[in-house]
Amino acid sequence: MDLKKFLAAVGTTAIALLLALGISRAAAQLPLKILNANLAYANFEGLFVLEQGGRTACSRHDLNKWRAYFNQVVHLLPGMAEAWHMRGLCELYLDDRAAAVSDLEKAAALNPRFWAFQYDLGIVYLRQNNVEKARECFQKALATPPQFNAVFIKSSKIYADLIAKSKHTDIDILQRLQEGYRLSFVAAQLTAGAEPATVSAQLPLRLF
Repeated sequence: MDLKKFLAAVGTTAIALLLALGISRAAAQLPLKILNANLAYANFEGLFVLEQGGRTACSRHDLNKWRAYFNQVVHLLPGMAEAWHMRGLCELYLDDRAAAVSDLEKAAALNPRFWAFQYDLGIVYLRQNNVEKARECFQKALATPPQFNAVFIKSSKIYADLIAKSKHTDIDILQRLQEGYRLSFVAAQLTAGAEPATVSAQLPLRLF
């Protein structure tokens, strides 16, 4: 597989789709009006610290507030995969490993076609030295359709809020998608022979 050609194709497909959608903020929004009133915690865009692979300190106070918020989301909207995913990442940093694995598995089961759910679950499996399961997740992440991922990110209320507050542009989203597929490709290759601890240290978690 030629990685450069593959990533270029991902970008082209996603760009064409976003243009077809008019790169519109009017994409379908999930019903979170009740939850919007509970967005009282500060620094929501600070969730991006969860992508740093542990290299950046994360406030337990913020983590607990974020987890409490996503507790509400999964209670009211148990079919929202991205809420399970976000809560799972918070739990991972709060050292509640069993809950984190359960939530990330739930997210991947609810939406197996979103690359980040498969990829992050693979990272967690890798940290548990379960290389076979990790590799399977990375391969699934690599096989997810770029066009679906672009639509999912744009139509998710959680991601829409996160993108707006962090001032990510549509170009940023496309670049994140390309980087996500690159990471999935690298992870799938590395798990073919390297030690799990070595591999997981090189791979960051990703929100989307």
